[in-house]
Amino acid sequence: MTDSYTRCRVSTMEGIETASALFDRRLVQRCRDVESRQSVGRLGESASARRDNIAARKPQLEHPLESAIGSARAALDLVIWVARNEPDRDRRTAYQRQAWSHLAQLQRLVELSDRAGHPWADRVGSEIEELTAMPVPTAQRPGDPGPFGSPPPSTTQPVSLLHRWAVGASRPRRGSEWRTGHGDWGQLVVHESAACYLYYSFMGQETDRRLRQLWELHLQMELANLRAAGDLLRRHTGRDPQEVVGPGLPEPVALAGNALLLWDPAGAAGTHLAGAPGTKPDSEWDVVDRMTEQHHRIEHQFRHTLRVTGDARHSAFGRLARLIAVHETVEEEVVHPLTRRCDPDGHLADHLLDAEHRISDALADAVRADAAGEAAEELRALRDMIRAHARQEEHDEFPRLRRDVPADELCGLTDAVQEAEEAADIRDEEPQSRAGWLPRTADRVRDALRRIRT
Repeated sequence: MTDSYTRCRVSTMEGIETASALFDRRLVQRCRDVESRQSVGRLGESASARRDNIAARKPQLEHPLESAIGSARAALDLVIWVARNEPDRDRRTAYQRQAWSHLAQLQRLVELSDRAGHPWADRVGSEIEELTAMPVPTAQRPGDPGPFGSPPPSTTQPVSLLHRWAVGASRPRRGSEWRTGHGDWGQLVVHESAACYLYYSFMGQETDRRLRQLWELHLQMELANLRAAGDLLRRHTGRDPQEVVGPGLPEPVALAGNALLLWDPAGAAGTHLAGAPGTKPDSEWDVVDRMTEQHHRIEHQFRHTLRVTGDARHSAFGRLARLIAVHETVEEEVVHPLTRRCDPDGHLADHLLDAEHRISDALADAVRADAAGEAAEELRALRDMIRAHARQEEHDEFPRLRRDVPADELCGLTDAVQEAEEAADIRDEEPQSRAGWLPRTADRVRDALRRIRT
């Protein structure tokens, strides 16, 4: 099972069935008549059997970190997929933000695995890089008709209930407790409908033939369970299932296009990450947003540089070095002075500047090693230093700036970041001149920042 999306489908459906079985067991305890108790009990037993069948298909992983990474990647893929299918704008934005939270957790796990020297860390890191660097595809509109019939009216959007259940069910202890506003029997219809929706979607996307057959079998079982849940809803409430989940559902988009909402479609050709500093228009970003986004870009470029070899690594390292040089110079000239102004008696700005001087020395060492064709060890050491430095900035410095510096001043400094990047764009220089490239880049950035101040 090498396809990451196949792993996501297996993990997702195991969580869905676990949450369904847990809900059904609790509902059985609340059933007053014997017939309903038996019907719900059969639904719970069916969900448990499907869960066990799915769990048996999961690969046996050798290390707990690999299992944790698999769970984090599945949660990330699922919430992005839900966001892409979600018709309600506010909920879609909330799912985007949740996706970035999952991504941050996944990156931390990969970083731990990388430090421990696990061989699969590079593979997962490359998958994350590809996920966050893919171009934005064209998505099917959520209102387009699908095989379940005509979509429900946009004002009701019952598919949002299914999405909410699916995301919550990935954390069974919480997912089985939320309420739909339709009571126990309506909630039973919702989670059976969600399972049908997911099995249908995954069956059409699955690359593993045996798993595709399993999803098809489980879809048929869930359709029968949905009819049983609908009968229970009518018996106990007199309502029809369509009043809860609507007469039809939109055609779901595929997991494989999951980069769609990690990138801001309104941004400049995928330059800026949607949700990395918060989901808001590009025009509203401030200098903290820009520096945070550069942290993401540096991390992605590190992964790409370490993944390629030969001339490709040499070129990739050139782009990485330019980005680091711009970033550290802007922080030294613009960001840290703000920190010193906010806390003149503190030592945070001095500590960060000392770290940047060490990063500059390490970057120069990596440039020399790259010229000799052996930069892997220096690159990894440089990456560890920059990761630690970025974490401290995001934890200690950036929140202080947001608290103590006027918002309009922070927004006004974004022009400085743009000016610095443009000043450092020296791709026309010959590779042989890279030995003297770093000081020239820093000088160009400083000159540009001085011009914009005056």
